[in-house]
Amino acid sequence: MKHVPSEIWRNISSEACTDTGFTGLSLSLVSKFVHAASEPVKLQSVALFGPHRITAFDSFLLEVPAHLRRVRYLFISCHSLPTDGVKASRRDQAEVEEQITGAIRRILVNVAEYVEVLEIHAPSDTFYGGPNLPSLPIPLIPFPRLTDLATNGNSHPMRRLVPLHANMNSNSERSLYPRLRNWHLTQVPFLFSNAEMFDFISKLAPFLTHLRISGIGYDESFPNELAAALGIEYSHHGHQFPTDTEFGRLPSSVQKVYVKPSSCDSGGECGTSALTYDETMADLEGLNQLEDERFVLLKAYKRAEERVGTGTADWESAVRGEEGCWSLRDKLPSDGHIEYEDSEFNELEGGNDSGPFD
Repeated sequence: MKHVPSEIWRNISSEACTDTGFTGLSLSLVSKFVHAASEPVKLQSVALFGPHRITAFDSFLLEVPAHLRRVRYLFISCHSLPTDGVKASRRDQAEVEEQITGAIRRILVNVAEYVEVLEIHAPSDTFYGGPNLPSLPIPLIPFPRLTDLATNGNSHPMRRLVPLHANMNSNSERSLYPRLRNWHLTQVPFLFSNAEMFDFISKLAPFLTHLRISGIGYDESFPNELAAALGIEYSHHGHQFPTDTEFGRLPSSVQKVYVKPSSCDSGGECGTSALTYDETMADLEGLNQLEDERFVLLKAYKRAEERVGTGTADWESAVRGEEGCWSLRDKLPSDGHIEYEDSEFNELEGGNDSGPFD
């Protein structure tokens, strides 16, 4: 074993360390030689579930020399694994959320230079910068190598966006995510109007090629504003959004926009009706009938599929260069209809009363 150059062992370790972090930890325990050879890539791939693991990794990183913090593949979810047996009480959740948001911010700052694949399911205010800055589902720091990103939404619909920072324009040399190609919004970020959201995406990731937006349900304006973002002329109940303006347009590099509707009874806010959902679905179907190859309408979620942040399957697919959530197997044909589960009650996990760290 020792006759093999350490560079070769490092390359072997790099190819092996593409899981949730188990392989990197295991290699470090084999022998002193393998520990030393694999040390530069031990943290290459890391998946963190729940407050305890996130805060522990944050503390651990502070002890790691900067040149060994080369995390290329990172998954962070505030949801604990079922096997952890760790569940914050309602009374303690505010304190836990404060700890976890600080830990997530520090982790990302410490690893941003090298991260290539990133999935984040964080509390709503993790990246809130104060009353004069927007609360966002992503950090406004440079990720020079990031190619694949998945982020959850935000639960503060009334907070308005301030003008974007100067370094967030569409100039590829100054954008924060210059290499980002695939971005999956696993939940709708409610703080934006749709046009603001698309404009924001364009400024952050000017060379984006694939965008997926999941959980669309009770948003009548979404189909029309998406059409405008792609430069498609589409009339929504007799009203057509302008397509000759740059604001709200997605980058010209975008090849596909995937839309995954929610199940009927999972996306509504208080006071919304099934009629609003039906109208939104009808307009998505109408947009799909235009047969623009950039628009991909997927089958609606089943209720049991909608709890995001509890699995790493799509993230691991991105690490391995596989299709994952970008597969076309659930694509509806142009004359297809969205089918959904219609129920008076959300039966998932006994209802919607679970906290953000369950």
